[in-house]
Amino acid sequence: MFTSWSLIATTKLKERARTFHNVHSKALEFVTKCNEQISQVNMVENETLEIDIIETALPVKRQRKKKKMADELANDEGNSSDPLVDFRVNVFNLIMDCIVQSLEDRFVQHKQLYKDLLILLRPSKF
Repeated sequence: MFTSWSLIATTKLKERARTFHNVHSKALEFVTKCNEQISQVNMVENETLEIDIIETALPVKRQRKKKKMADELANDEGNSSDPLVDFRVNVFNLIMDCIVQSLEDRFVQHKQLYKDLLILLRPSKF
């Protein structure tokens, strides 16, 4: 318990929340292994499973164009054309921010309780 508190207190959790590259590479490894197993089962049984091969690439969305007025000079197109960057910004970062905030809300208010429990439940006393 106190480890969770110290992670939040030292902001390591916030730093780890931005490790999208690691999460993405592990997800690609997982999908690749799943695709290999699906292919092996298909070859052994000479049948196609109801499960198709899992796509590793994110779908590319059509880029929306904002209509400009005649005298407008600014280009306000802030959307990225890379689906991976779009996913990282709009999904991954949003979810990780919610998780970090939820953990902070749960553990910050009970800081003293966790310190007391650490003293009482020290493994060396058992």
